[in-house]
Amino acid sequence: MKLPTIIFLLSLFALSQQSCSSCDWTRNLPGLVVSSADRFDNVMNQAGYRDRTVFVEVFLKSCPHCKDYWRFYKEAADRLGKEHPLNFVNVDAASAGAFVERYGLKYVPTVMVFKEGQLAGVYQKQYFHTSEAAYNWLKEQL
Repeated sequence: MKLPTIIFLLSLFALSQQSCSSCDWTRNLPGLVVSSADRFDNVMNQAGYRDRTVFVEVFLKSCPHCKDYWRFYKEAADRLGKEHPLNFVNVDAASAGAFVERYGLKYVPTVMVFKEGQLAGVYQKQYFHTSEAAYNWLKEQL
């Protein structure tokens, strides 16, 4: 392999390793992003979470459906959040295995709803294809 080819490939590799806000779509999710079951439990025990409806999205950064879906979820969350006192938490399934196991989750993205700290609903196996569909499901859970 020629030196210019090696330099070009190394440059591509270096660029692929850089992070930016537009590259990491999870930075745009509504609410907090947590990466462990313990962190999730700590958040849910805080005032303002334990006594409110909390929507939890479980995702994988590498999931193509999650990457497509988050925009619909965010639009719906922003709209609903203006109408009702809610909180949003996002769980990275890759680093929160104990959380995934605790709730027996098998698919991503999954949306869960907690009321007063208790699991009240789960939406999995499918994902919302429009912000209106996401909004309608979220609103039904209130």
